[in-house]
Amino acid sequence: MWGLNIYFLIGLLIVLAFAGVMFIALWTGLKMWLWRTRQRRSWQTYQRQSRRADGRPYPPASPGVCDQCGRTSKTIYHPPSAYGFCPSCYEIYWRQTEQGGIAHRPNRSRAEPPLDANDPNAFIIIDAGKDRLYGTDDDITNFGAGR
Repeated sequence: MWGLNIYFLIGLLIVLAFAGVMFIALWTGLKMWLWRTRQRRSWQTYQRQSRRADGRPYPPASPGVCDQCGRTSKTIYHPPSAYGFCPSCYEIYWRQTEQGGIAHRPNRSRAEPPLDANDPNAFIIIDAGKDRLYGTDDDITNFGAGR
C-alpha cells in the first residue's frame, strides 16, 4: 500500500511540474502575442498621425500662429516655404503644391504690411516682440531704430 502511494505521489508531482511548465510557456506565448499586436497597432497609429494622405511625412511642427488664417494651434507645420500653417491650412497648401501649383503666400489679412512679391531682396525678419515683420534690405540697417 505504501509503495503505491509513493508512486502515485511521484507521478502526481511529475504531472503537476509538467502542467506548470506548460502553463508558463502558454502564458509567455500569450503575452508575446499581445505585445506584438499592441506594438503593431501603436505603429499604425503613429504612421497615421505622422504621415500625410500621400504617405509622405509631415514637416517639422511646433505650437504657434498660422500665417494663413491667423489662428493659434498646438500644431503649426513649417514647410520649406518659411511659412507656418495649421493642419487645415497645411492640407490645402500641400495639395496645391503637389498638383503642380506654386506655393502660395499666406493671406495677409492681419496687421502686417504686404510683402512685395516682385522685390528680389524681400525677406522675413523674426522679432520676439511681434509675430513677424516683413521688409527689404534697406530695413535691416534701420531695424530696431527708434525703440
